[in-house]
Amino acid sequence: MSVRIIACGGHKYKDGAYVYELLDYIHRTRVIAEIIRSNDRGADQLIAAWAKSRGVPCTVIEAQRTTLGDKADEARNRSMLELKPDGMVAFPGDSDTGSLRKAAEAAGVPVHWVKWFGADKASY
Repeated sequence: MSVRIIACGGHKYKDGAYVYELLDYIHRTRVIAEIIRSNDRGADQLIAAWAKSRGVPCTVIEAQRTTLGDKADEARNRSMLELKPDGMVAFPGDSDTGSLRKAAEAAGVPVHWVKWFGADKASY
């Protein structure tokens, strides 16, 4: 069964090898049909590169900072969750990543949270 997932992480996250390892694992075991992501620096760009290299389509949800200001990240997160993903992978990040992770958990979306000091393979 294929899955649609949110994949996110921090602006400073640079471990491309682990992004590829984890997403390859999920893709091999569950088949990623679509990645829902933002378009910021760091993890988002690594996720985008993985998706492009594997031919996995992405739906990009931008934070509308010019029109929404401080509410932009919250609105983007809500828009991502409205797409009803099957799961989420959260690479290390800042409070924005944490907010999306908490909102996903509250919405009943299974979250695989990659901690700074290693992580188990995805379980959903």
